[in-house]
Amino acid sequence: GARADWVGLANYSQILADPELRKSLTNSMLIFVSIPFGMIGPFVTAYLLFQGFPGVRLMRSLIFAPTALSWIVIGMVAREFFANRGPLNGMLDAVGLEAISRNWLADSSWALPAVIIAFKAAMWGVNTIIFLTGLATIDKSTIEAARLDGAAGRQVLWYIILPSMRRFVEFVFIITVVISFTGLFGLIYVMTGGGPGSATMTLDFAVWRRA
Repeated sequence: GARADWVGLANYSQILADPELRKSLTNSMLIFVSIPFGMIGPFVTAYLLFQGFPGVRLMRSLIFAPTALSWIVIGMVAREFFANRGPLNGMLDAVGLEAISRNWLADSSWALPAVIIAFKAAMWGVNTIIFLTGLATIDKSTIEAARLDGAAGRQVLWYIILPSMRRFVEFVFIITVVISFTGLFGLIYVMTGGGPGSATMTLDFAVWRRA
């Protein structure tokens, strides 16, 4: 019995007209753009672990352990880390950089980078293990033959290891993209609540707030 009026594409055009929704779209795109840069650290970590050294199994376990935590717990730890009297500001004060310490999550310019850093740290262990799995599939005799032919470490990495790791790099990129659009809600909810203002609001968080 309710009366319905045809609005066409008005609901979609509102996304571009509404400052809050426009900001959430920008934030989501910034998180997406940051994903390739966040893959460098886990790859380097996996490559170093792949070289083998005493205690490598313990290091691998320590790196992977935080992945057992939920996003809520990770968000709580990150919130305390970036707090006004948290460990980050404590370290800055200890090295004489108290001038740049601040309440990071209350600063609209730094809240989103803090969330992105927490997201990358949470994904570090998973991505490292995936890269390690990929490195284990490479035939070591090929690497040894290249070194016997005079290939330097950089050449072995560029011409043998990276091409062999392509499908694993693609897989890590895909799952990180999926999680960035579906799994960040809990992290943002605990760390910033989408604030200050709409500085850390993403599309899924904006949909939830509007609903």
